[in-house]
Amino acid sequence: MPGGNHSNKITAQGKSDQASKTCTALHHCIIAADEDLGDVKTYLGRPWKQFSTTVVMQYSIDKLVDPAGWEEWIGHPEYDQTVTYREFGNQGPGAGTSRRVVWPDYNVVTAGAEVEKYTVAAFIDGAQWLPSLGVPFTPGLEN
Repeated sequence: MPGGNHSNKITAQGKSDQASKTCTALHHCIIAADEDLGDVKTYLGRPWKQFSTTVVMQYSIDKLVDPAGWEEWIGHPEYDQTVTYREFGNQGPGAGTSRRVVWPDYNVVTAGAEVEKYTVAAFIDGAQWLPSLGVPFTPGLEN
């Protein structure tokens, strides 16, 4: 558990090449805290490198997530200007987006077509190979 001025970040995706197709995509899960977390600030993520790309979609987000949602990487505030962060269809007390960061490429998406490309079926062609591994997954967006 973080102490002092530290905080929790659920993601810290990074890429140094803007053309790279990598990202962290979180889909159809629950973000909740264990009872012993206390008052530690928690964020959906922060950039790790210059072109961080993270999508959080159709999640249940508990109240532990700070209303800003995302945190800058201390020492690299310029990365806030080059990240791509998306939220789509999230629910719960921590899912409110009215107080989220104001960064050039942070968006709350209202049309599923924009984030469909980050689903398991589209992004990693998971519907073709995950069933043989017995891994539970949601292939695409849920209505």
